[in-house]
Formats: sequence, structure tokens, C-alpha cells
Amino acid sequence: MINKKLQTGLAVLILCLAFCSTPLSVFAAQADIVTINILSINDLHGTLVATNSSPGAAKMTAVIEQEKMKDPATLLFAGGDMFQGTFESDELKGEPIIEVLNQIGVNASAVGNHEFDVGVNAFENQMKSCKFPWLAANIIDKQTGERSNIWRPYEILTIKGVKVGVIGLATPETATTTNPNNISNFSFADPSQTVQELLPELRQKGVDIIVALTHVGSFMDFSTGALSGDGVTLAKSCPELQVVISAHTHQKVCGMVGNTALIQAASQGKLVGKTTITYNTKTKRVESITPSIIDVAPQQPDPEVEKIINNTLKNIEPIRNQVIGQLTNPLPRSRTEVSPLGQWVTDNMRTAVNADIAFTNPGGLRANLPAGNITKGMIHEVMPFDNTLYTVELTGAQICEVLQFGVGNPDKGTLQYSGLNITYDPDKSGAAALVNITLANGSALVADKTYLVVTNDFMGIGGDGYSVFKQGLNGKDTHIKIRDVLEESLQGKNINFVPNTRLIKINTQDRQDKAA
Repeated sequence: MINKKLQTGLAVLILCLAFCSTPLSVFAAQADIVTINILSINDLHGTLVATNSSPGAAKMTAVIEQEKMKDPATLLFAGGDMFQGTFESDELKGEPIIEVLNQIGVNASAVGNHEFDVGVNAFENQMKSCKFPWLAANIIDKQTGERSNIWRPYEILTIKGVKVGVIGLATPETATTTNPNNISNFSFADPSQTVQELLPELRQKGVDIIVALTHVGSFMDFSTGALSGDGVTLAKSCPELQVVISAHTHQKVCGMVGNTALIQAASQGKLVGKTTITYNTKTKRVESITPSIIDVAPQQPDPEVEKIINNTLKNIEPIRNQVIGQLTNPLPRSRTEVSPLGQWVTDNMRTAVNADIAFTNPGGLRANLPAGNITKGMIHEVMPFDNTLYTVELTGAQICEVLQFGVGNPDKGTLQYSGLNITYDPDKSGAAALVNITLANGSALVADKTYLVVTNDFMGIGGDGYSVFKQGLNGKDTHIKIRDVLEESLQGKNINFVPNTRLIKINTQDRQDKAA
């Protein structure tokens, strides 16, 4: 029998021989490989509380904390549109969201289009409370023609001895999706051109990995893996990028465009993006890039963020839950039809200023209204963007231009309206698609007659591409919030709103019947 001491000695000898037989170059090569983990969130839109459409900020935080426990050097980036969209965030000027973002250790955020909803001065005040920089290299000051100095163009972070350059990019769509008054001093340069201009500067500063932190949109067909959108254009135009963090379109996106990872984590904290990069510090080369998506829903909520949420709700719930009135029927919204909600909202807009016609964009209606008690918080969720009534005088011909642009618009959605009955042929375009237009009282819309039109202030000064409103006469912002109009219409009442068929679409059978 071999005694235990001898057995132990033999085991140590075998290990030593095995170690010595491994070339030192292998160990050196392994030591040269560094793993960089990058987490990303986007389009939080003020979401704190768990709802049917979101697992909530506490569960999102739990995912981030778990990943940081695995690798404390993990980076965390936000893709913009972080504050605007919920009652609690809007009422408290984004403060609870800032507290959460600081808590989870965001390293930098892109500037989203909805960051401008509160105005530049208010946004600057929000930024002062953030423990991280906001990045936007392509926002140009119109007066100087140079990059605006309100935001940094990029940030350089050194992680595990590797320099990571992060270029911030706003979506050029900000020019048309944001109240023009709030961005009148800015233009938005092409993201790809902006990156190309900055690459030599970043390389000169010794950057090893380059990330585009953007509010640029993208899409993914998970049945085929096909990627599309502006994020793809950016990745193809700038193959030097290792990662493009996408946002704005609220999509789940996770794939490769050549050697560039493209990732977007849906919206409202449903998902967290993760991109893992292995980098060889000796050869100065990226060995691999692996994008992935983490589902937030299965997680247990983070207790620290739950405290933030509970304190916020304690302060805000009495206001949010104040019952204004009741609805007999639910009012759903739609981007492709003139919806019951769109009809109710525009009918109230028209009545409020005694206008002939009312218009609003479907993108401004953000939630459905159920039957039953309607609270102040529910109305806020429908219209979170503080839009006001804007009146303008348009001719019948100009109104037709508005309708040609807005009815069945594949990009902006179908225009919501009141005061008109329209027969529409979706197989035709331009004026030909508008088969018949009458006012609500049945009289014809006269091309050279002037009508009083009410819309929201965003559209009234050209938002969403509705430039016709700027050509009207006596354009005026009433500064009356549309939310207040809706609340007043419900105050203490039980409303039985029944939508009508104010937009009639001609189908193939209709055309065949007419031809016969």
C-alpha cells in the first residue's frame, strides 16, 4: 500500500509536470485577452411601475445588478427618451427616473427626441442632476454652425486597460418629431457622416473599441434574422464601429451587420441589451463580438429601486388616482385607422375653440381609455406631451393638402380628425385618393373658402411634417393644454361616446360595383 504522504507527493509531481509541459506563450496569450461587457437600455419613457406592458424599473435594475456582480467592470449605456411618458415622471420633472439611472450606474446616455419635450432649459436642469454625461455629436448649433456645447460629442472610458470610445448620436428625425419651438436653435447632422468625422480624433486619442450610442432606429425580423433601419445604415457606413446601440423604434434588435453588433432593447425596461467583446491587448484587435438580449420579466425586483418607486408613488398617487369622470364605452387608439379615441379627442378640441375642423397626430395619443372610472393619471397617459390647442385659418385647398399627407400615411400613421366626413381610396395616391370630402354638417368643402382649424401646437408649427399649417393665416397657440380640455369634458360626467364612420375606405368590391 502506498501511504497517503506518498500519494500526495505523486499528485503534486504530476501537476507540476503538466504545468511545465504547457508552453508559457499559451498563458501569456490568454492573459492578453480582455472581456468587455456592455449593457444597454433605451426608451424608458418614465417607466417606474410594473404594468401589463412593462415589468418595471425594479426588475430591470435586478438584471443590471446581476450582470455587474458577474463583472463589476461592466459598462451601462442608455439610448435616450428616458423621462417623458408617465404621470409620475412628468409631474416630478423626471426626478425619480434620474434617481434610478444614478442608482444603476449609467455611464452615458444618448439624447432622445423626447428629451426636448420639456424645453432645452428644463432638460439642462435635468442633466445637472445626472451622475453621467449626455452625448450628442450631431446636434449642431445653428448660430455657430458647430456642435452644440450643451452635450458632449463623445466619452472615452478605460476598462481593464482598454480604451472604449462612445460617440453619442441623436436621431435626425428629432427635427420633425419634436415641437419645433424647442429645437429651433439646432439642426441634426447625418449620423454616419458625424462618426466618420470623429474617428480620426478618437484613434489619435488611442481608443481601442468604438461604440455608437444612439437614438437612431432599427428593426429586426426574427423569422429571418433580417435587420433594417437607420441603425443598419450607420453600421454599414461605419464598419469601424464595434457596436451600434439603437433606440427610438422600441424594437427588440440583436444581430450583426458585418463585424458590427446592432442592439436595441425594446422600450420601457422590458429588455436589457448585452454585448460582449473580447479584445487582444497585445495585437490590439477585437477577437469576437457577441450581442444578446436579456428578458427582464422573470427577475425579482431590486429592493433599493422598489424603495424609490414606493416613495414616488406615495407622493403622487393621490393626484394620479383622482377620478375625473366615467366612460360608458372604451376608447381604443390606432395608428392605422381614425380611432374611437382619436375621434373623441378631436371632437373635444373642436368644441373647445368652436373650430370648423380639428386635427391631431396619432403619435400624440399614447394609451387607450377603458370603460368605467377615468382618472387624472389615465388622461395623462393618453397625452403625456403637454400639447396645447393651436388655431389657424386654412382654405379648403390647404385642408386637402393636410389630408393628402395625413390620411393613410405609412410613416406617421393615419391623421385623427373631427368636423369632416371623407371617402378614401387606399389604392390611389394624392388628391385622387380623396374621393369625397364634406363637413360634418354635410356641406361640401370649398377650395377657396377659409375655415377655422384647431390642431396641437406640435403640428401647428410644422411637426411630423405638417408644413401646411405654417402657411395658414393667424396661427395662434392658445396655451390651453389639450389634457385640460379632455379633463374638463369628463368632469363629473358619465360620457357615452359612440364613434362614427367619418372615414370610409373604398375596397375592391366597391369599385367593381360602381363599374358595373
